[in-house]
Amino acid sequence: MRYFLPGIGNTSEMYTGPWSALPNTLFVDWPKLENYTFENIVNAFIEEYRISENDTVAGASLGGIIALEIANQVGCKELTLIGSAKARSEINQLLLSMAPLTTVTPVRFLQAIGAKTGTKIGKMFSDVDPEFMRAACLELQEWSPQPNPELTIRRIHGLHDQVIHCPKNADKIIKDGGHMIPFTHPLECVSFFL
Repeated sequence: MRYFLPGIGNTSEMYTGPWSALPNTLFVDWPKLENYTFENIVNAFIEEYRISENDTVAGASLGGIIALEIANQVGCKELTLIGSAKARSEINQLLLSMAPLTTVTPVRFLQAIGAKTGTKIGKMFSDVDPEFMRAACLELQEWSPQPNPELTIRRIHGLHDQVIHCPKNADKIIKDGGHMIPFTHPLECVSFFL
């Protein structure tokens, strides 16, 4: 089975339309937890979906970061990062430095505005637990993944991504893509997996 994790302000609804063409694939949502740490999130996914070394994982943005941690913990052989990072140094440092501001950011108010936009992205953003988003931003400041030479990492990335810098050695670079390629370029993304 292949598991796809969403981005930080998204749900499994980010993988609709062309994404349904992917066989043996489950698009998952963020778990509901009392205490959001990367370790707890990873363990919740592994336990709920019984992810094992025989599965593959993929994720967009923060979902890719958590997918990397899942793959390392259970010993998956393959991981795909969609506009995501395999090291903290790939994340926009200005955004990382602003993470402490999430403790005072009125996330629920911003979610209410997002819901009123009537857009799919606004709706998803309004559905995500604000405490999860705050905790995840803070966790990213300390994130330090351990390299696993046995793990094959495939990468698809937008060339103009301002959140996570596009790696020069990405397997597929979408030349006019930014950070939200699962939304803006779903056909190109799906073809990468077929």
